[in-house]
Amino acid sequence: MSYSEVADEQLEALWKRDPDLYQDVMDTCEFILDHPDRAKAASGTFMTKDGPRRVFRVNGRPPWKVFWDSATTTIEAVMPYELPR
Repeated sequence: MSYSEVADEQLEALWKRDPDLYQDVMDTCEFILDHPDRAKAASGTFMTKDGPRRVFRVNGRPPWKVFWDSATTTIEAVMPYELPR
């Protein structure tokens, strides 16, 4: 599995603060890493200076999202975030 340093830090803090939310976020990360094509189809996309990134909703946990790079299948960040309309 591939996680950025930022995502590792966020996940560790989340685990300490809210183990149930941590597990839901980890289930989402595992889905993305195990099924990147399906996750890509269900993700939103936005542009960064480093290219496109994907955002995937954590099921049942609004506003939590997982941000990931579909080119490298790397989890970049996990955080509460409201998608622009």
